Order: sequence, then structure tokens, then C-alpha cells
Amino acid sequence: TALFIAIFGPERGLWVATIVITLVLLLFGEITPKTLAAQSPEKVAMRVSRPTSFLVTALAPVVKVFTALSGLLLRLVGVEITAGHDPYITEQELRTIVNVGEQQGILEEEERAMIHSVFEFGDTEVHTVMRPRIDIFGIPRHCSISEILASVIKEGFSRIPVYEETIDDIVGIVYAKDLLRLCFEKKTNTSIRELLRPAYYVPESKKVNELFRELQKERVHMAVVLDEFGGTAGIVTIEDLMEEIFGEIEDEYDQEDAKFLPINADTTIIDARLTIEEVNAQLGLHLPENGDETVGGLIFSLFGRIPGEGEQIACGGANLIVERMDGRRVAKIRIQRSLSD
Repeated sequence: TALFIAIFGPERGLWVATIVITLVLLLFGEITPKTLAAQSPEKVAMRVSRPTSFLVTALAPVVKVFTALSGLLLRLVGVEITAGHDPYITEQELRTIVNVGEQQGILEEEERAMIHSVFEFGDTEVHTVMRPRIDIFGIPRHCSISEILASVIKEGFSRIPVYEETIDDIVGIVYAKDLLRLCFEKKTNTSIRELLRPAYYVPESKKVNELFRELQKERVHMAVVLDEFGGTAGIVTIEDLMEEIFGEIEDEYDQEDAKFLPINADTTIIDARLTIEEVNAQLGLHLPENGDETVGGLIFSLFGRIPGEGEQIACGGANLIVERMDGRRVAKIRIQRSLSD
């Protein structure tokens, strides 16, 4: 600054010094180092790691002194200082990084969706991923081994809940491999009680990440989900939990039944068990999420009664038509976008 003042005079020299120093700092202190580091991040990191580590250690006492002084000043003016510090990067910032990575071609769409699923894994409750009570295939405890084996062959399940009188009283789980062992040993007169494995019970409000760790620890593949009254709300398997991250996992016994079946540009037939959030995200609708978890539940709320096949109602920018009923349950819904959309 003194040099420029001597050359250009007091007033003009101060402005010239400010502009030149700013340009030098930007060029050599910001732009050039960042560009070099971005071109060869690993090489630069290896070269600066030792000096940086030394400076961090050497300046730590100075940093502590100034931190204490600034904290004292803040307390004197009445500013509360919280313990610890905010995270260097938030979940929302990580999500943004992932989205930008997809836009720039660094990540595939499936990879982005999987990473977002990991973020949501800890916030999802078991009741949103379980197989609901009405879809549970179980067998009463009084059935014979031959009857149970026939059911296993027909349904193709490897684990079947066994109940006492009603599905609300599940007393254990029968494994198909145990039945096969009995058949091989020709002990089909064995009581079912000898085959029962303990059922693992969880509340429907449990987070899926907690349940996943518990099932891994206990080496259990199926859990019975209980409602607030102690009745059976549904069942959930470790496969159901994994599908929250990796998407649908189907084997040769799974029946192919599309959850979204496009008919044309404006019409789609969906599974009524889909969540409202899924349908809104997939079809760009605005179905209300006030209390109802699934689209089938929303249909019941909108009609206020059990609807019949073919009945329709407008909601969230679309006409919802009951495509198929399964007893008293809505099975399929035809969604037609409103013409105004």
C-alpha cells in the first residue's frame, strides 16, 4: 500500500493498492490453488497433509485462546453458546450433492435413488413396509404336518406363521426346511408344536433401521408386527427391509403384478396398497396425506363407506376409480388425470 501511495499519491494509490491486492489474493490465494487441487486432488492432498497437520497442531493453543476470548465476549453481550458445533455438512446438503452428481453424469439414476433410500431408511417405520394383516398367510396350530406341507407347496412360502385361534394369536413360525426334513425322515406324524420356532414380535412404530439390526443380531428373518392393542398388524421380513434400499427383490415364486400399470398417457392402474407418497411422486399428483397411509385407505376415507367396483371420485387433480375389489378391500385403482391438468 505504501508503495502504491508513493507512486500514485495518497488518494489514487489507496484505490490502486486495494484493487491489486484483491486480484492477487483471488488469483494466488483462491482460484489457482483450488484449480490445481481440483485437477489432482489425491496428489495435492498427499503433499499438503503433513504441513497442514503440523500447522493444526502448532496453532491449536492459539486457536483455543482466541476461541475462549470470543466466547467470553459473546457471553458478555448475552449470546448463548451451545455445546459442540453444527455438523460440517447436513443431510440436505448431501442430498443436493447426490442430485448434482446425477445431473453431471457422475451417478446413475438408480444410484441416486438408492442413496436417497439410505437417508430415508432410518426415518421409515415398520408399519409402512410390512405385509398387512389381511395379506398374511397363516395356518392354525391344529393342522397336521401333511396339511401344512400341502399349504407350503401350494403357496411357495419358506416361513409360515402359526396361530392358535385367530391371526391375532400367532404362537410361532414353521420353516419349510423343517417340514422337508420330517418328510425325508418319514416322521409326518410329528406334532406341529415340535416344529414351532419362536415368533419375533415388534411394534409397528419401530424404525426399520433398528429392526434390521435386531434381525441381523438375532439371526431371524421374519417378525410379527403388533398394533397398539397387542393384535397382529402384519408381518415383515428382512427382505422387505432390504427392498426399502435396493427396490423390489423377486424370486421365481413371486407373482408378477405391476404396482403401476400405464394404460395411456393419462390413465394408470395402481395397486391400492401403494402409499400416497409413492403415487404422488410417481404420477405427479397431489393426493392428500392427512392420516391415510395408502391409496386404498384414502379411497375409504373419501367415500366414507365400502365402495363398489366402478365407483369414482375426484381428488388431488385426478379421478380415482375403483377398478377391482378383493372382498371388502380395494385391490386396484384406476387413476385418470383431470383434463385441467
